[in-house]
Amino acid sequence: MRRAITTLAVMSVMLLAAATSATANEPVRGTMDLEWNPCWTETGDVVPDWVGTITFGEDEYGMAFFNIGTGKAFDETGGLAGFFEEVYRIYEDPVPLVGGCFVPDPADVLLWGYDRGMFNGATAKYHMSGTVVDADGPFAGFDGRRVHMSGLIVDDTAPGVLRIG
Repeated sequence: MRRAITTLAVMSVMLLAAATSATANEPVRGTMDLEWNPCWTETGDVVPDWVGTITFGEDEYGMAFFNIGTGKAFDETGGLAGFFEEVYRIYEDPVPLVGGCFVPDPADVLLWGYDRGMFNGATAKYHMSGTVVDADGPFAGFDGRRVHMSGLIVDDTAPGVLRIG
């Protein structure tokens, strides 16, 4: 009888651990609501070029993208295809407007990573893929996971979808 209870307890713990890890590894989707930052002036990770919010279910967070290059061996631009490389960050709170510019608080970062992507000037569609570098708070455990984003740029806005795989 004792062996049966012990075996049942061990099996229960194993099933609980398997269910928890399966849930933690499932893809997560969020809806991005972004707009162009009118104060963006140059490539780098200090002033974001796109800012806004991202919503996961009922939870809304701030989000910002920092253009750091083309992601290509050359920085030549032209034609209808535009290539980019970015740092993206998700913040605990929406990114505030300060003096007409969107200025995120670096201490407020919950998740960040790098992505590379392309914008199609003919269709106004964008898409990018990357990796989560560091994640905390509600995103703890997402480090190293793949990220995919896509959407449409319309009149200085860029609504889209983010998927963390």
